[in-house]
Amino acid sequence: DFLDDVDFRLRTDTDNFKGILS
Repeated sequence: DFLDDVDFRLRTDTDNFKGILS
C-alpha cells in the first residue's frame, strides 16, 4: 500500500525522496 511504498523509497533512495519532499 501507500505507506509500504513510502517506507521502501526511504530505505532505497533516501536522498531522492527527501528531494521530492523539499
